[in-house]
Amino acid sequence: MISQSPELIEINDENVEIASKIFTHAFSKSLSGLFYICTVERDGFEDRLRKFFHVSNKFHLSEHQLMLGLIVQDQLVGVAAITNPLYCKSLLKKIVFLIQLLWVIDFSTAYRYLRYSNLVNKFLPKGDFLYINRIAVEPDFQRLGYGKILLQEIHQRSDKDQKSMGVALETANPDNVKYYGQLGYQAVYQIDTPIVQETVMVRWKNQNKSKFKHCDFQKT
Repeated sequence: MISQSPELIEINDENVEIASKIFTHAFSKSLSGLFYICTVERDGFEDRLRKFFHVSNKFHLSEHQLMLGLIVQDQLVGVAAITNPLYCKSLLKKIVFLIQLLWVIDFSTAYRYLRYSNLVNKFLPKGDFLYINRIAVEPDFQRLGYGKILLQEIHQRSDKDQKSMGVALETANPDNVKYYGQLGYQAVYQIDTPIVQETVMVRWKNQNKSKFKHCDFQKT
């Protein structure tokens, strides 16, 4: 139940660090592909996660991609980073991003990110669509309906765009797979990493039927 009237904003350079903190707080306890990318089994996982969001969110804004925020009582409590991969073709910027991961964190994180993202991108829809890179709500404000508000805003933006095929995301949380299914998402691809099982899901605008595929990460 939503307890306060929320306000949707677009994240910019002034509040991107607050957004990064929310992502870190939420993803440090929630199963995701970042457990593999940032090597949860090694000491310093949360610090690597914090640095990852610092670098990736800055890069996201530099690509002029959308990042939504949700404010409740003058506090930013929810964030979502959305990409249209069709318009993110700058190879040079992607190389710079990997170098930043290598420099700010370590080689393992940069390598794992490259391997993981290439595999996910391989099985995302081809064409014009919105991809939710990540969505999070501050832990103290979860289960109050704020995440759904962010999702509904993303869905509306996709639905209003005549060129958009729909919205895609991925999750390693079995409860989220069920929840997203209730919102019209279909599971299209499953990735078994050494740490988590990630499910790629798509909410097709025209209710296309997707053929489910499975991949053992160790064999790619």
